[in-house]
Amino acid sequence: MAGAVAEHGPPGPAGLPATRAGERGSLEIRDKVVAVIAARAATSVDGVLPHASTAERFTGRGLPRIDATIVAGHVHAEVRIALTWPTPAGPAAAAVRDAVARDLTTLTGLAVDGVDIAIAQILPAGGADTRRVS
Repeated sequence: MAGAVAEHGPPGPAGLPATRAGERGSLEIRDKVVAVIAARAATSVDGVLPHASTAERFTGRGLPRIDATIVAGHVHAEVRIALTWPTPAGPAAAAVRDAVARDLTTLTGLAVDGVDIAIAQILPAGGADTRRVS
């Protein structure tokens, strides 16, 4: 019938009918996804290294270690990191906090309620495998 308005609005991509916002599906972001994003953001900061002891390699609990909680579109993350010596701890922790909050907000759309940083280890400048011979 001429002049009739389509029930679902104008066509969407590929000629498919567009759906109204209330009829669309939803996206669930799991804690594990948040943890991966936060770990990558943390290791993007100068002086922060991924590190795992032999036992941690088997358990998958190396550093950075992220514990994230998502509730009603809000996320809180606890981040444990390893720094290289002589990286200043305060500025590094602040940079990690900013990077994690920025990436979580940008990539997930979640509201970041807090990012707690703990420096779990300080490693030699060459990394954990650096050994000094006397």
